[in-house]
Amino acid sequence: MPSLPSALYTVQKLEIAVDKARARIETIEEQLANDEVVVARRNALDKIIKDYHHTQTTITDLELEISSLAQKIKEVNELLYSGKLKNPKELTERQEEVESLQRRHKTLESRLMTVLTESEEKNKQREAAEEALSEAVTNQKQENIDLIAEKESLQEQIADNLRKRKSTMKSIPDREYKNYRLLRKRKNGHAVAPLKGNACGLCGVSQTTSSVQDIQEGKSIIYCENCGRILASV
Repeated sequence: MPSLPSALYTVQKLEIAVDKARARIETIEEQLANDEVVVARRNALDKIIKDYHHTQTTITDLELEISSLAQKIKEVNELLYSGKLKNPKELTERQEEVESLQRRHKTLESRLMTVLTESEEKNKQREAAEEALSEAVTNQKQENIDLIAEKESLQEQIADNLRKRKSTMKSIPDREYKNYRLLRKRKNGHAVAPLKGNACGLCGVSQTTSSVQDIQEGKSIIYCENCGRILASV
């Protein structure tokens, strides 16, 4: 079984490898997502969808208003032919109201037909834009096949390193790991340094003879006298 410092050093190497792999995957995903043709076609599709939804809303509003007008025309006509209106002036006003409502109704129906035609055209444009985007995405995948393969390889490496890390973590007490994590944050990701000869492998400062002996034996945690990192004999 490796010593505690050596185990922490192994965990650190695995975590650094995972961090680097994840950073590279993020870069790859940005490259894949920011393909100029794909972005342009996706933006075009988004605009067409927005316009299409606007026409659908307009159609709904027009249909509601037309229905309301039709009901109003029906009510006024029923009143005109009910015999309840005796005043000639009121009859004239109601007839004029019906005519005005009918003109409005005709105008709205004409507008509705225009918008329905626009909607059909927008729907055709949407379908064409979706096909164009799909084609661009397919081309992008073919053109970036190396990036995609690299991403898949990195994902496999991450999974493998995480399995190794999990196995190594079994020999590390929770308290020591928490201390290691805090130190790693303060030391720019490197909480553990390898002992090279009698010196810290990162800052290069020599350690005392007794410290070197303790580090080589690995029986306890020994910190670099200069940089304060955990020293491990690897």
